[in-house]
Amino acid sequence: MKGGIYSDEKCPVCGSKFQNNFKDGLTCPNHPKIRAHKLSVRFRKTHARFADYDSADQFLSVLRDKFRRGKYDDRDYQKHNPLGVATLAQEWRDKKEGKVKPGTMKCYVSYVALWENYFGNKNIKDVDYSDIEDFIDSLSHLSSKTKFNVLTALKDFFTWVWKRNKKTFDTSDYPEFPTVRYTLGRRKIVSKDVQIAIVEEIRNACPEIKVYLAIKWLCTYGNIRPGELLKLEEANIDLDMGRIYFWDTKENDWKWITLLPEDVQVIKSFPPSLPNVRFFRHEKRSGVQYGEPYGQKHLYKWWKRACKNLGIEGVDLYGGTRHSSATALNEIYSPEEIKKHWTKHSTSKAFDRYLDPDTVKDRDMYIAAVPGKKLVKKSNQGEDDNILKIDT
Repeated sequence: MKGGIYSDEKCPVCGSKFQNNFKDGLTCPNHPKIRAHKLSVRFRKTHARFADYDSADQFLSVLRDKFRRGKYDDRDYQKHNPLGVATLAQEWRDKKEGKVKPGTMKCYVSYVALWENYFGNKNIKDVDYSDIEDFIDSLSHLSSKTKFNVLTALKDFFTWVWKRNKKTFDTSDYPEFPTVRYTLGRRKIVSKDVQIAIVEEIRNACPEIKVYLAIKWLCTYGNIRPGELLKLEEANIDLDMGRIYFWDTKENDWKWITLLPEDVQVIKSFPPSLPNVRFFRHEKRSGVQYGEPYGQKHLYKWWKRACKNLGIEGVDLYGGTRHSSATALNEIYSPEEIKKHWTKHSTSKAFDRYLDPDTVKDRDMYIAAVPGKKLVKKSNQGEDDNILKIDT
């Protein structure tokens, strides 16, 4: 049998060590009525102190049972609690450092703070579905999308812990996770004519031509984002191939766009610079530092200023450029073509936020449904019999 109950005390009469009588305590072999009062359980690497025999005996029985079932882990009983949620969450966060983007890392730091505040250093193997569900419900101050992100990161954290401890952790202890549903809001968009007016207003109002160029590119090239564009370095512009390469992307992979000939000529008109210099940087003018890269909100600032000049409200940079262009393209190209060749989304869910794939069909049917219109089936010469035309 593994482990036992011991005492460092000795009989005050004869000085003998106390021995376990396996009935009701540790007694002196020479004076059975004298008992030890300070007890300790020692089982492999686990040591614990007790003030009464029953508690010590029960604890030892639990350890032996776990050992027989292959579930004994001495870390469960260490004082510094190496399997506590707070302890492991800090390790997980440190492992993510340098492996994810700064913005993502900032979110992880805030998520870990939420976990630590709620779970404390509770043993991670004792966290079950109800604990996680109650934790998510406690985040009433957060949006459903943020709750979803917190839960996704928590699931990644638990998976990481179980992978690192697969030799000692039982898979049956891995908890189930609740579901958090969310709906992303849609951005306000503008027509192509209004978009052109805003871009031209920026061209006329802004003293830096590259601000106009950047916003024009956001309207033109559907698979680039403002943050990616601002990080563009001179070395990643290949004018011979007519391409721009982006390495630091949301997808954590490199991508490229093929420039229109007119944009190639515009880039050639700028003086050459060192390869590692940002392409979108300030020119010589008062109020800015020459050569300093554009700030994160620089393009947005000029976009909002142009909208204000034109009396346009509620349209942000992303909605007025990428989203509005995608919607305008739907008048000419199918949603599948736009997704494949322009936005290059990998999922339909993300793409559907840009436009309703059935917008054009919906509008045609609305027109056909107007009272006073006569509906006539189109001929079946290479056409669908089920399509209706309007006889005016």
